[in-house]
Amino acid sequence: METRLSAADFRPSANADLYRGGVADGFGKWLKWGFQIGVWQQGKLLPSRDVLADLRGPAPAYRIKEGAVIYINKPLLAELAKGSSPIVMAVDSRTAAWSWAPRLIATAFIFCFLGMLGSFRGVSGKDAAGTSHRFHSLDSLRGLAAMGVVLMHCCSVFFPVHWFLSRYPEGFPPAPLLGRWIKFTPLQFFVRGDLMVVIFWILSGLVLSMPILARSSYSRLGQAAVKRYFRLMPLAFFTTMASYLFEETGAYPVQAFNDATKFGVGSIAHHYSGSPQLSAALYDGLTLGYRFNSPLWTIRLEFFGSLFLFAVIACTMALRRRRLAWLVLFVFLILGMRQYYFADFILGLFLADVLLKRGNTGAAWLKPGVSAAILGGVVILGSAFPGWLSNAYHTIDPALDAFLTHTSAFGAVALAALSHPVIRVLTRGPLVWLGQSSFAIYAVHVPVIYTVGHVSALWLISCGLPIVTSCALALGIAIAATLFAAHFLLKHVDQPSMALASAVGRRVLGSSAQPTQAACRQPEPNAR
Repeated sequence: METRLSAADFRPSANADLYRGGVADGFGKWLKWGFQIGVWQQGKLLPSRDVLADLRGPAPAYRIKEGAVIYINKPLLAELAKGSSPIVMAVDSRTAAWSWAPRLIATAFIFCFLGMLGSFRGVSGKDAAGTSHRFHSLDSLRGLAAMGVVLMHCCSVFFPVHWFLSRYPEGFPPAPLLGRWIKFTPLQFFVRGDLMVVIFWILSGLVLSMPILARSSYSRLGQAAVKRYFRLMPLAFFTTMASYLFEETGAYPVQAFNDATKFGVGSIAHHYSGSPQLSAALYDGLTLGYRFNSPLWTIRLEFFGSLFLFAVIACTMALRRRRLAWLVLFVFLILGMRQYYFADFILGLFLADVLLKRGNTGAAWLKPGVSAAILGGVVILGSAFPGWLSNAYHTIDPALDAFLTHTSAFGAVALAALSHPVIRVLTRGPLVWLGQSSFAIYAVHVPVIYTVGHVSALWLISCGLPIVTSCALALGIAIAATLFAAHFLLKHVDQPSMALASAVGRRVLGSSAQPTQAACRQPEPNAR
């Protein structure tokens, strides 16, 4: 079944630069049988979008809503007006009998993957040589940073983004009082997702390098490098495939949420054009891609940053003045290449060396007064822009922005490693669990927000509650569901992946972690 489209079939919609038309009644029955409706030009299927906001672009695109209404953008309307080539709406016969197959295959991959990891449940993923330098306080800080990313995405998914995270756009009403308090005060620190990601990278530099520097072991360095991919990939693969299934089955009701709230929130659950493809999901899951789960963009950088860190340690571990070499490299990365995320791993490496020196010399920890001053500086600098500084300045120099963000993040990690008062707070039971679950929280929160969160908001709105109240309650439900899902993934995916990574490291390089002759010297107290 097909019908030819013309420009006369469409009229301006309530959404700027979008045009609306009707779908012929006969197409509805095909949808019930698993067929998809597409728009074709010269035998080529034009890209469709799941969210109306994503239609605004230079390429012709469309969205068919519930098989009854079709929205097109201005470039597609221009093609229809030209009439140089016929554009038709037709049933995509390629999806007829096999529309269920990709979903079934994806589900099979997920369960097979869980079964494979299940064989590593109960196997310790920790190696004895490195556990003494693994601080619960650092894990807890990572968990709090993960929750900061969750809060940021919740603010931008359940409410207009300018309420909490940016300045007022042209033509938008001002944010409510709570939004202004969060946006223009130090409270902005707690929803600065970009700052939290910097904390992740500094923590990784610290935690990954400390056991290697403690023994000056090239064998341990090799094991860490081999293990890294297998430590990061399982959670990324699982959440990518789950997000693909949600997208393929229509479980992301973003447009329905926008229709009900008029907030116009965008979709950060995926970054691809056209229909989701199983092959693309498998590829992203195995290569740490982020097209189906956008927060995973940091995981790929985490992987390459880790390999960079291991290469730096391998080249400098035996040097007497290795800190000087690290400083030169750090300055070059910042000023010469502007590769800030690589530089974050070097900051963690510096801090690991400082901690080892303090352990060897018995140096004093940060005093309570100094800790309080640093904590205040961390919050003030971390909430500057966007935050209280953006109330006075629309833009600031990117170098100043980077300095404020990375200085604040480094201060937060230093406090978690060197301040006894902060360590006592961070080693409490709930925060320790949050730290253990941090990777799972980070990997799963967006799929949960866009499914459980938006469905809850739509249900509460249908019950007659005010829109803002419904979204606030749904935000709390989404956070609770994220923690529940993270607990499941911690047990069934994350902890087995640690054991898998350790097993691969031992299989590839052996279990021995004896230091080599060239690297036996521990860093001297005055080494730089």
